[in-house]
Amino acid sequence: MLPAFFLGKSLVVLTNDIYYEYKTGNLPLRYKLGYLLFSNWAAKRATKITTFTETAKKEVSQIFKIPPERIMVNYLGIDQPNKPITYNLKLRTYLLYAGQAFPRRRAKETIQAFEILADKFPDLKLVLVGQDKYNPPILKNLIKETNQKLGGKRVMHYDYIEKDEDLKSLIAGAKLFIYLSTSEAMGLPPLEALALGTPPLVKNNDLNKEIYEGNAFFVQDETDPQQMASAIEQALNNREKSEEIIRNGPRITSKFNWEKHTEKLIQIFKELCSTR
Repeated sequence: MLPAFFLGKSLVVLTNDIYYEYKTGNLPLRYKLGYLLFSNWAAKRATKITTFTETAKKEVSQIFKIPPERIMVNYLGIDQPNKPITYNLKLRTYLLYAGQAFPRRRAKETIQAFEILADKFPDLKLVLVGQDKYNPPILKNLIKETNQKLGGKRVMHYDYIEKDEDLKSLIAGAKLFIYLSTSEAMGLPPLEALALGTPPLVKNNDLNKEIYEGNAFFVQDETDPQQMASAIEQALNNREKSEEIIRNGPRITSKFNWEKHTEKLIQIFKELCSTR
């Protein structure tokens, strides 16, 4: 966003997420108005605009009515493992959802999908990490009801994991990383999972085709728990595809490098400083 009375040179990161938050999100009205006013002001007045992917650039250009040549793409980075990934999919016993649980990230539908297929995989669990961002919150009661139906503690939820190493260990030990978001400018969690040797399950859209180049499992309709359950079951049963995704992971994740991101950002700053 850009302050209303700022008149100097400016660099603004603009994403499609902010548009959908003020259009269809569950934020309080004062936040929606702020996003509406100041993101559109940024689109109109910023000296330079960046976003995170080519897909986001195309969408930002369309929804904010910005000529695409005004927008520069600068991929974010992810932390890369310090040592080669070792994995044994047979030993993994849980699915993982990690990220703030906004409705558009489909935590509710993920739990419903797990309930559909749970009887087929009696030793499998679902772990969710992230604050409940539904309004009002729904996950606690939904998990309780689901576990009662399944006859045991099959679904677990943590608001927050304090230590980064503990979170990385949890991701690296998952059989599948589920991140079915309706709208993202990039979406780092499934990329971080891939870097740690865990196959991601993501929405089948232009953004994820750009990022993963086929090295993920995909769901067409992320609002349909039955479709999600079918995709999860296919992923669990297709060990060959899972191992192929893991092998290709370093090639995919190497594009998302903090050093490359910083070099591009410095280049943009230099161009900004030379702009009249």
